[in-house]
Amino acid sequence: MSVDWWDYSVSNLITNLDPNYAMKQCGVTGAPQFCSLINRYPLTSPNAGTIIAFDEPTSNLGQLTTNGVDTSLKYMLKTDLVGDFQFNIDETHLMTYKSTPAPGAVTQEIAGTYNKQFGFYAKDRGTLGIGWSGWNANALLTARYIGRVDIPTTNFDGTNFLGWHLGSVIYYDLSAGYTFKATNTTLRAGMLNIADKIPPIGGINSFAVGGSVTDVSTYDTIGRRFFVGFTQKL
Repeated sequence: MSVDWWDYSVSNLITNLDPNYAMKQCGVTGAPQFCSLINRYPLTSPNAGTIIAFDEPTSNLGQLTTNGVDTSLKYMLKTDLVGDFQFNIDETHLMTYKSTPAPGAVTQEIAGTYNKQFGFYAKDRGTLGIGWSGWNANALLTARYIGRVDIPTTNFDGTNFLGWHLGSVIYYDLSAGYTFKATNTTLRAGMLNIADKIPPIGGINSFAVGGSVTDVSTYDTIGRRFFVGFTQKL
């Protein structure tokens, strides 16, 4: 069994310049590098002065601090009658993931949320594996756990932007193999996402350009699938 606590701090992090910070600096200093980020309708337009868009360039002004705990437990049970069994549990608990986009900007707590800049940060992720081996054969059943997350300010009710919640997900995978000792050939086959679980759905445009409604880099969007293969050692 092992338990590891980790803590990281990154200065001068490359982040998008926070609009609130940039607007405040424009008002206080009048500096072109901040004021030029505000794009307004021209004076000849009926909407003169109204903001069209606010540029968010990247800069080395950010600060990031994060910490958490990794836990791992492994156990082997050997028997003469039914082969050997292996059990393993690996879990990561994210305690904090705080980002300050720029000096004076509001610090964001990203742990347990989805953030378009940093990605998907569930507070808990883990795997549970139960394996068996004996008589040149082996099998492994794995459960992959992804904790729940919140997606802030994604859905509009006509007046306010509302958050969205994605529940936790567990995927089950199964694989098996057999080795022919005479030829050093190993055959294997398996099934991923046994339950054919559908990824959780967030609000429209919650995740990425193109209107994706789930995090394709985190969840299984393909569904149940099978694989076969072999390995030949000379």
